[in-house]
Amino acid sequence: MSKEHIVRLDERAEYPAARKISPSPIAARELDEDVCALAARLVASHCDVAIGEIVGRPRKSRRATRARHLAMYLAHVACGLSLAAVGAGFKRDRTTASYACHKVEDARDDPAFDAALADLEICAGVLFELRCEEKRT
Repeated sequence: MSKEHIVRLDERAEYPAARKISPSPIAARELDEDVCALAARLVASHCDVAIGEIVGRPRKSRRATRARHLAMYLAHVACGLSLAAVGAGFKRDRTTASYACHKVEDARDDPAFDAALADLEICAGVLFELRCEEKRT
C-alpha cells in the first residue's frame, strides 16, 4: 500500500464519514438485542420454527438448534456483532455463539445451503441497516 492511501488517525477527523458517534453502552446493548431479535425472526420465518424455540433457554429440537445457529451466524457475520454481543442477545455464552458460527461455516460446503444462506445474509444486512436508520432518527 502506498503512502498516499494511508490515512493517519489525526487526519481522519477531516472526513465526516470517519467520525462516528458511538452510542451509550445501554443504547448499544439495546441495538445488539434488537439485531439478535431481527436475526431470530428472519430465521424463524425461513425455517418455520417458533421464535421461542430459537431464543428460549431450553433445547427443544435439532431443528430449533440449527435455526438458532443460523440466527447467531447472521447476527455475527451479516450484522457485524461481536460474538459476546451475539451470545448475550441469545442468552448464551460467547463460546456457544462461536461454536454456532463454526457449525454454519462447515455446512456452507453444500451449494444449496450456501445459496440459501447468502440470501439470508443479504436480508439480514438490509434489516440491520434499516434498524440502524430507525435508531438514528
